[in-house]
Amino acid sequence: MLNLIIQEAIQKAVENKEVIKLIYAFIIILICIIIAKKSNKIFKISSYKGAKYFRNAFIFYGLAFFSRYFLMFVFSRLDLRLFYLISNYFFEFFLIIAGFLLLYSLSWKKIENNKEILNLKILIFYSMALLLVVTDYLWRTYFLLFTSQIIIFSFIFAISFINYIEKGKNRKFLRIYCFSMLLALIAWILNALAGLLFNWNVFVMILIYSLNICVFLVFLFGVINSKN
Repeated sequence: MLNLIIQEAIQKAVENKEVIKLIYAFIIILICIIIAKKSNKIFKISSYKGAKYFRNAFIFYGLAFFSRYFLMFVFSRLDLRLFYLISNYFFEFFLIIAGFLLLYSLSWKKIENNKEILNLKILIFYSMALLLVVTDYLWRTYFLLFTSQIIIFSFIFAISFINYIEKGKNRKFLRIYCFSMLLALIAWILNALAGLLFNWNVFVMILIYSLNICVFLVFLFGVINSKN
């Protein structure tokens, strides 16, 4: 009986996949807006640059999901193929930049020069993201997107784990951050497998969507409770 209910639920999700995708994107965009606003408030109070880069990362995540699921949905319905493709690569660009900024939010103290008028590191991130997107476009694949994000989130998880071990036992946010980064890394590995090996299998994608929502919800919980 339970198996039948699950199968029927999955079948309905497959039949209404566009609606499911829009709901999924709306949830994540809403979470990104809340995180960005909360992080911006923290930055204004503390002037801590890490909070600024963290905020910017979630602004780009929000833009990425808006491009991928709302703009592409509209352009596909209007049969505007060129704009549809452009939105798809904006999605990839925004995702890569967001990953870079998350990494930078953890490491900026060690590599940033306060005397710099223009932050060249951020410009390098933009240039690298653009190069990866153009290369993926030429190769007609998401290989570099997946590879770059798995590498980036491996570094982020390692740094966040070290931060937790060194000073996070009494700081809830570092504990939550480390856990969310582990989930994000797993999600990107599953994304890569879904795209490169399983041809976007619907069951794998449902698992990835669920895991992605969990990642953003954990982030949201951590930011809301950041004082703890």
